[in-house]
Amino acid sequence: MQTTTHPYTKSAHIAAVVIGVGGIAFGLYWGISHAGEPEIFSPTLIGYVGAALALNSGWRLVADRGRSRRRGRP
Repeated sequence: MQTTTHPYTKSAHIAAVVIGVGGIAFGLYWGISHAGEPEIFSPTLIGYVGAALALNSGWRLVADRGRSRRRGRP
């Protein structure tokens, strides 16, 4: 089974990685600057979501790169 990817898939994954890294940076900044305040649902959770987004999209970029290299071989 061969799947085709949309031409903008790589750009979308790169944008998701950038957004994810931004979420990580914001989560770290918020967590460090508001360390003494007790919060149940703090904006630090954005860092966890950003990490998941960056890791997932980064892995998809790596997997798609490997798949495109194999297509060129017989």
